[in-house]
Amino acid sequence: MKLWKFGIALSLTAVFGLMACDDSSSADEKDKIGIDDETYEAGKVACVVTSQKNPFVTKTRMNDLKITTTATFEKEAMVTVMEYNQEMPKDTCEHYKLQSNVDVTCAEDGKSIKVIDKTIKTAADFEAMTSLLGSACEKVNGNDIPDVKKDDIDLSKIEKCTEENKNDEFIVEGTGVSLVCDGEFWVPAKVECSDEDEVKEFGTIELICKDKKWTFETKEDCTQAMKKSETLLDLVKVSATCVDSAWVIDLPKAEEE
Repeated sequence: MKLWKFGIALSLTAVFGLMACDDSSSADEKDKIGIDDETYEAGKVACVVTSQKNPFVTKTRMNDLKITTTATFEKEAMVTVMEYNQEMPKDTCEHYKLQSNVDVTCAEDGKSIKVIDKTIKTAADFEAMTSLLGSACEKVNGNDIPDVKKDDIDLSKIEKCTEENKNDEFIVEGTGVSLVCDGEFWVPAKVECSDEDEVKEFGTIELICKDKKWTFETKEDCTQAMKKSETLLDLVKVSATCVDSAWVIDLPKAEEE
C-alpha cells in the first residue's frame, strides 16, 4: 500500500494535501478530535500542534497509524523528522526523494524519515512555513481519512534496472502497461488502455486514457513536437511528445503486433 498517497500529514509539506479535504475556512469545534484513545474517533484524521516555535511539532493519527513530526531550523535549512509507530512501506520514503532541494535519510527499520529542506534559508522563512503548517493541521483535524486510490499504477514491486536485467520486461497487472529495462531505467514498452478518459496515477504522473493510449494529464497547453521527461523513484523514466495538444508517451521499444 502506498501510504504517502493518502495526501495526509506524513511530512510537513504533505499537510497541504489535506487542506482540500474541507472547503470550509475552519472545522467546527465539535469536529476537532485528539490523538489519545479517549478522544480519538476511528476513521478520522487527528492532527494537533504540540509546539509552535523551534522546534515545531505536530502529532497525527489515522486509526492505528501515529506520526510525530518535528521541524527545526538549523544552519539555514529546515530539518524535518517524521517518526512512525509502525514500519512504513518503502515507497513512502522514496516519495520524498523525488522532491528537489532536499536531502532525505530513511531509517532501515522504516519507522522514521529525515528531510533537510534547503529552500528554507532564514528564521523568518521557517516561522512563516510553520505558521501555515499549523493552520493546515488545525484545518484537517477531524476530517475523514481520505480513501486510497485502488487503481494507481504501483511501482513498488519493480526491482532496479541494471545491465544484468537489460531487456527484461515488467508487466503492470490490469493496466495494459509494460516496461522494459534499458540497462539504467525501466521505460514504457506498451501503454494501452481501454476506458476513454480514465485517469490513473503513475508515480507522480497523472495519466489519462486517450484513443486507447495512456497520455500525460496536463492542465497546460503543449505545442506540437514539444518534449518532456519524468524520472520516477530513480527507477522508471517516461518521456513524452506533444501530439494534438496531449503528451503522448514515447515507446523506445516497438510494440509487437
